[in-house]
Amino acid sequence: MLRNILLASIVMTMGAPVVAHHGDTNWDLSAPFSITGTVVAFRFINPHMQITLNVTDGDGKVSEWVAQGTSPNMLIYRGWSATVIKPGDKVTLNGNRSKNGSTTMKFSSALLDGKPIGD
Repeated sequence: MLRNILLASIVMTMGAPVVAHHGDTNWDLSAPFSITGTVVAFRFINPHMQITLNVTDGDGKVSEWVAQGTSPNMLIYRGWSATVIKPGDKVTLNGNRSKNGSTTMKFSSALLDGKPIGD
């Protein structure tokens, strides 16, 4: 009996980093967020793909944003590929901004030159 309790404790502890990794506590889920910019880099890598954008605000100031997406495997299933976006492309990303005010976001959909990427 003690052995089973110990084994269950070990298994539950090992799963904690997985749950923590996929948490949404960094993102402001209360307010949808959208941003448009020019692609600087597109990394179609595990565990989460990443798009770096140069975004120009209303005053003409350019800031660099980093947007995190889901895994490449999930994106391939939704119609993405490693070559769908390239530096210089203009994209609009929709998702959730970082809670800490940094220029980072998690995105759930994207437009390339005004047209949806994938489904």
